[in-house]
Amino acid sequence: MQINCYIMIYGSLITGIILILTGLIARNNPDLIAGYNTLSQEKKAKIDTDKLTRITQKYMMLTGLSVISIGTILFYILILMKKHNLMF
Repeated sequence: MQINCYIMIYGSLITGIILILTGLIARNNPDLIAGYNTLSQEKKAKIDTDKLTRITQKYMMLTGLSVISIGTILFYILILMKKHNLMF
């Protein structure tokens, strides 16, 4: 069974880009953060939305960059394995 490396790299890139874009969008729209939009107005007033959106943005962007970098590393490892006939 031959592994198609290009499907893996495209999947990693698309997933990473979606996560990064979600982080950028959540920065300006705190209602997109899970659970925040269901809070009452009194509870929303107690939350520092600037800090919450900054943390969410950083987390989503870090996760997206991690997915892209790990997918890219695995892609090149598989390419090297194919080149040297190390596929099992």
